Amino acid sequence: MSRFFIVFFAVIAAIDSSAKASYAYLDPGAGSQLIQMTLAGALGLIFALKTTFQRFLQVARARRSK
Repeated sequence: MSRFFIVFFAVIAAIDSSAKASYAYLDPGAGSQLIQMTLAGALGLIFALKTTFQRFLQVARARRSK
């Protein structure tokens, strides 16, 4: 799984470094949408980590009870 993250961040860095400067107008709707996407991503990450940790604890408890 860590290989996926390394490749993912390498692709994001390549895309980011190739982007040109943009001097565009951002209206209030775009700003609120960006905030909403950021919060949704953060909450999704928290949920994914929580779920993974709970599965890890289930496996650890099952092995310990044997």
